[in-house]
Order: sequence, then C-alpha cells, then structure tokens
Amino acid sequence: LPSRRSQPGVSKVWEAAKVALASRPASRSPQEVGDVIKYSKRLPFFKYVTTSTREALCGHMELIEVERGAAVITRPADTDYVFFIVVKGRCDMMVQTEAGGRSYAVRLFEEGDTFAFSYIRLLTGGCPGVVGDFRAAEASLIIRTPVLEQHRGEFRSQTKPLLYEELATYFCMSADEAAERLGVCMSAIKKICRRHGIIRWPHRKLLG
Repeated sequence: LPSRRSQPGVSKVWEAAKVALASRPASRSPQEVGDVIKYSKRLPFFKYVTTSTREALCGHMELIEVERGAAVITRPADTDYVFFIVVKGRCDMMVQTEAGGRSYAVRLFEEGDTFAFSYIRLLTGGCPGVVGDFRAAEASLIIRTPVLEQHRGEFRSQTKPLLYEELATYFCMSADEAAERLGVCMSAIKKICRRHGIIRWPHRKLLG
C-alpha cells in the first residue's frame, strides 16, 4: 500500500522551490522567494509563525545535499538558531558515550521533519562525556534554515515548545522515572517515543 505520509519533496510546488533554493539567497528574485514561501506552507515547521517571519526565513533558506553517513551540521556555524528540514531521505541523531566508542542512533528524522543542534544539547547537557551529531542515514536533501538575529525574539514568541524537547530533558533518567515525573504511564511514554522516532529510550546508552 502507498504511504499515507505526505511527501514534501514530490510536487510541482517543490520543483519550483527547488530551483529557487539552488540560487544564492542574496540574489533570489521576488518570484523565487515567493516559490519558496509557497512550498513552506506545507511544512509543520512554519505552523505557528506570522507571514512576515515566514517571508524572512524563506528568504535565507538553502538547499543542501548530504551523502549517506555524512554529518549534517557544521560547527560552530550551525549550533545556534539554525534549523534543518528533511525534504528527501532520512537523518539520524547519533550519540557516543565514550571517545572512540560506538555511536548509537537515538532518533530518526524523515521527510518533513525538522531538527536543530539544540536537540543534541538537550540530550547530552546533563550527561558528561556524551557527544552527539546528526548524520544522513541515506543520501538526503535538506533545507538549512537560519533565523537571523533581528527575527529571533519574534520567532521564539511564535513557536511552541516541541514535545520532543520537553521529553529530552528526562533522557538522563530511566523511562520509569520519566513516566512518573511526567505523570503518565509507560504505554504513553512508548507511544510518544514512537511518534518522535526514538528507537529506544536512551538512558542506558548515556550511562554506558
């Protein structure tokens, strides 16, 4: 059966936006910016932003191609107020608990999903020695979306906290403890994890 999931990267609207995103942000015509804005209306990332903020963000978007296994985020340029929207392919958030040790995938991002370096901060902030990264699980097309300083205050006030970010603050404790703190049952925790693509509760990996 065909997937019911919307495919943000397959449409005439996307093809027009793709052409626009291939040009440098500073040199885009009003028509090209308009094509990007039209495409952005189907992305959950923009659900809570005003028209003016949407236009500002779309004017600075960039399309990047990432090969399988390659890192998505460039440090330090992409560590603050830069969001990544998966258009085609899949990216995994990886954690490594010791230098030279094995990296584990703790969350996957598919077409239409958004991620940022702040997710890694939330995951590793309370666990010394743990490092994280985002890597393409397959060849992927990703839209890099920087939020310029003059729009950050407005952007913060318009976007609602992601449930994932709230959940991530409990990753340094067991799933049972997290469920108790959140006031939900384990079935609810498992359902939330599935919804956000979390393969396994990361507490044990972070301790290991």
